[in-house]
Amino acid sequence: MWGRYRGGHLVTLVGWDDTNQSWICKNSWGKDWGEDGWFRIKYGECGIESGTAYLLDVYHVPAPTVSVYTDKTNYTTGDTMHIGLNITNPGDARAVSARIGLEKPDGKTVWFINVSSVTLPAELDYNNPDLKVFTLPNIPAGPYTWHAMLDDPATNLIICEDSASWSFVPTIIGGRRFINAHWIDI
Repeated sequence: MWGRYRGGHLVTLVGWDDTNQSWICKNSWGKDWGEDGWFRIKYGECGIESGTAYLLDVYHVPAPTVSVYTDKTNYTTGDTMHIGLNITNPGDARAVSARIGLEKPDGKTVWFINVSSVTLPAELDYNNPDLKVFTLPNIPAGPYTWHAMLDDPATNLIICEDSASWSFVPTIIGGRRFINAHWIDI
């Protein structure tokens, strides 16, 4: 390099030109530099091939997906809720952490399933509309949300997540509402 010092930068080797014995590179300094942000450098110049990181056999790996759902969006005391779960893994077998939880009206989430590592088989297409079926007791009125997520157990980064919102509406009979195990006049 020549000229005044401009600070550090990165370059990406994106191709080659065997006719001119040079690499085709993208510079990190922007379009105002070189050939609209690009440059060519002779093979072996400045030791450009040394200390170079490269990728082989780069291809897109389909990521797993998860979806959680309920059979309805509004429930009351005594209703039966069906919680469904769908998990796909279109790629190779993969280890994941799996969590399913319920966010309550106060904003707090209670995690019912928290598996630190499970292997999803290759080409998995799991769907269970009745993962959990239960009769709702009398619970505080308001919005609730089921959350399901798959994380990478090595990095704890979220691979995919989904949610299903629903509301609990108290039972009303004869002008009275059943709230938190008590009948209240409305």
